[in-house]
Amino acid sequence: MKKILKKMRIQSWDDLVQFCIQFLKFGVVGLLNTFIALGIYYIFVWIDGTTVMALVGQTVGWACGVLNAFVLNRLFVFKESKEIWWKVLIKLYVAYAMSLGIALVLTFLLVEIIGISVMIAPLLILFVTVPFNFLVSKYWSFHKRESSKGDKER
Repeated sequence: MKKILKKMRIQSWDDLVQFCIQFLKFGVVGLLNTFIALGIYYIFVWIDGTTVMALVGQTVGWACGVLNAFVLNRLFVFKESKEIWWKVLIKLYVAYAMSLGIALVLTFLLVEIIGISVMIAPLLILFVTVPFNFLVSKYWSFHKRESSKGDKER
């Protein structure tokens, strides 16, 4: 456990509290992203309740949600990031593309294999994608690596 906390740069009680506060802020932003993405998803499912429309709706909703995530996370959650905005945006789309891949596979498995309703499946998938998105956003998308002394000499 100590190794995991050290890798996450949590070395004190204050670091843990800050991590939890940041996760809660991320959750609030994520809630708004979820409303946007699910709203779009349910519009597509309302048009035609097939698995194909669920997958298309999830993809379109995802694209809109990522853009919202970029703006709000940059302003309110990871504001200490000094990374250039377009690099963050590219990293965020890559990270959320991985999350989308996970969500699409889970949607197919939950709906087609397990038989869960297309209305319920995206809500269950959030339990996987939200922690994944937070960790990737915090430690990659919005994280600017500090250059080491050796990097400065090169």
